[in-house]
Amino acid sequence: EITLLTARVRSMDMIDAVSVVGSYTLVVGAHVEPDDGWRWAQFATVNQSGWRRATGIRFGRPRSEPLHVRLDWEPPAADTLEVENGDRLTFATTMSCSGATLAPDWSLTTSQVMDVEPAVPRTIDELHRRHAEPLRALTTFASDRPDSLIREMVSDKNTGRTAEVWRQGSQVTSRPWRLVDGDFLFRADQLPDFTAAVRAWWALYEQVYPTLGVFAEHVSEGSLYSPARLLTAYSAAEAYGHERHGSKSLKKMREYAGVPAEVTGCTNPGLALLGFCRDYFAHFNPRSSRFSRADADEGAF
Repeated sequence: EITLLTARVRSMDMIDAVSVVGSYTLVVGAHVEPDDGWRWAQFATVNQSGWRRATGIRFGRPRSEPLHVRLDWEPPAADTLEVENGDRLTFATTMSCSGATLAPDWSLTTSQVMDVEPAVPRTIDELHRRHAEPLRALTTFASDRPDSLIREMVSDKNTGRTAEVWRQGSQVTSRPWRLVDGDFLFRADQLPDFTAAVRAWWALYEQVYPTLGVFAEHVSEGSLYSPARLLTAYSAAEAYGHERHGSKSLKKMREYAGVPAEVTGCTNPGLALLGFCRDYFAHFNPRSSRFSRADADEGAF
């Protein structure tokens, strides 16, 4: 059973019969309506496993023989919290095995997921907007690299229906997973209070919606910015500053963060050039004694 949510006619033949129907959202496993309510959802992103690195795997050599190794897995403790709207989030570790137990190709794979138990039944799009988007934005910023959603499932125990949701969009390839520090801006286990931090992030995402999601979306599209992407990302940063700090000044946001400009690259000349390019691409009427059209046209970003 499949459902094309918000399906549209893409093409018609010569006798005005519909020949192609398309949709950006495919639901596999159930026939659903857009306003159906669901009582459970599960989400995961590419970078989530590296960010919350609680694998539960233990590796050892119980004997003196060099070829004898032992691998154990025990489910790590889950982190459960409730956000402002009453929805309950659970960050947990899942495990799967492949191959026969005694075969040489046996393997064990762990992954991180976020389960959602809404306070009231919510639609697929509402669950995605309220929880999948903040999760993806969080793991994008924490990893400081592109990210994408790799799991979206919904279920309702009252009806017995379970479905998987596939959405059109770019997919990020995961890189080799490592436990070493330095490849993330921060990890989940480095937060002084995981529950308080995640709850605050969800509240902030709602407060400044949709700016964090828009900014994370552009980060996930790569580090080369066309004029259109630059304008959108700059506008999202301005809107965030206005809503969160009462100012659109990028310098004030830099000062609030307290991270040295040498680390972020947000130096005064760099921010000035960014502002000039924003004005140039928005109005094509540059007014600056420091920069010229060439500074923007030559692809400074």
